[in-house]
Amino acid sequence: AGMAFAYYELSIWDALVPDPALIPVVKKWAFKAIEIDKTQGDPHYVLGAISYMHEWDWEAAEEAFKTGMQLNPNLIWGRSQYSNLLNMMRRFEEAISISEYSLKLDPLNPAAYIELGGAYWWNGQKERAYELYMQGMELNPDSWHFKRLLSIYYLEKGINFDFVLEYCEGMFEQFEQSGFDLHTMPAFILGDIGYLLAHIGHTEEAVRIYNELKKRAETSEQDTSYMWMGLMQYVWGDLEEAVDFLELSYEAREDFMFIIYTHPEFNDEELRSHPRFQALIRKLGFET
Repeated sequence: AGMAFAYYELSIWDALVPDPALIPVVKKWAFKAIEIDKTQGDPHYVLGAISYMHEWDWEAAEEAFKTGMQLNPNLIWGRSQYSNLLNMMRRFEEAISISEYSLKLDPLNPAAYIELGGAYWWNGQKERAYELYMQGMELNPDSWHFKRLLSIYYLEKGINFDFVLEYCEGMFEQFEQSGFDLHTMPAFILGDIGYLLAHIGHTEEAVRIYNELKKRAETSEQDTSYMWMGLMQYVWGDLEEAVDFLELSYEAREDFMFIIYTHPEFNDEELRSHPRFQALIRKLGFET
């Protein structure tokens, strides 16, 4: 179960460069763990996370998470994954219930604050979410995850853009220290930074990132992000171009593009009501 978890973490954005090709290895270890001991819940959580993050099979993911909860209800990582799935499916009250109990189980675990904050945020209780993010930051002041969540809060409020800029610059510095530059940074992270910079009016830097992602796409490089290019175009006022890119993101099955159903970046009514955007939501298996 530990091996399954370790390899899974290398397949998602907890690693600097995720490697989805490791999924068969993850499954091998998870099924081996279940074969050895059918009473442990941990490998079921991992299998649920694969169904969720990589295979976009929401029903299989929920079934696996429920099994994990029955066998080991006290694993915060697994509970957080399940809560995240429920948030993504817009079942916010259920996510809040699971995450509130997770926080009681382990009030020193930053992941519990991330998931409970997200559930409140998506349920429209953004000030409560902000409080939880700040509490989580006290436990883990260097967490890029909390800094990004706070950046989104500040964008919505139209305040503290210096914090957002500091986050973007900090992400660049972190990757540069690991040997990356503009041309080699993972597209998902690079695009996220470009989107935030576009939002706070740092257009020149955002365009530089956009052009890098576009160049990668035009030269058929695997590591680009149509989704973030679409969001940057939307910030710049081109709705049709934005949806064009989101459709390309779906066709390429870009990692994590399913976040368009729930994440705050996609909650603008003009975008959500667009017929082609709604068609994408239905293709992903969600209700419009």
